[in-house]
Parts: sequence; structure tokens; C-alpha cells
Amino acid sequence: MVSIEMARKRARLTGRDEGEAESDAMARIARISRADLLSMADVSINRLEDAGADTSAWRAYRQALRDVPQQAGFPASINWPTAPGIQE
Repeated sequence: MVSIEMARKRARLTGRDEGEAESDAMARIARISRADLLSMADVSINRLEDAGADTSAWRAYRQALRDVPQQAGFPASINWPTAPGIQE
């Protein structure tokens, strides 16, 4: 399990910059979350393809998830895309 607090503690013990360690931990947490969302998107796309339905919205969502690490402010500030059919 990745923890920001554990990253800070390790940084103090090893002499590493705490801010850098915190940023690395935040990036790992975001990537783990993104991987879970990508897996769910893949399942949705596969089910829609099996049914012969339109997958374009889910494919766009999946691409937006893939682009998350390129967002300005990543990993401290992430604008997570909304899955198709989910209202905010």
C-alpha cells in the first residue's frame, strides 16, 4: 500500500527531500486509481462491442484516463474524467 505519510517518513530516514517523496507517492496513488478505472473502462468497452453497441464515448473516456499523467499539476491536482453515463 502506498501512503503519503510513509513516503514522508522514509524520506526523513534516508535524507531524501520530503516534498519529492510526497509527490512520488501521490503519483503512484493516482496511477493505481487510474489503472482501476482503465480496467473498468476496458470491461465496459468489451461488453458494448459484444452487444454491437457504440463504444466511442467509452473509448474517449479511456483516452482521457490515459492522458491524466500529462495534465498540468499532476499529481497534486488531477481533473479526473467522468465516465459515460455518470452525471456529476
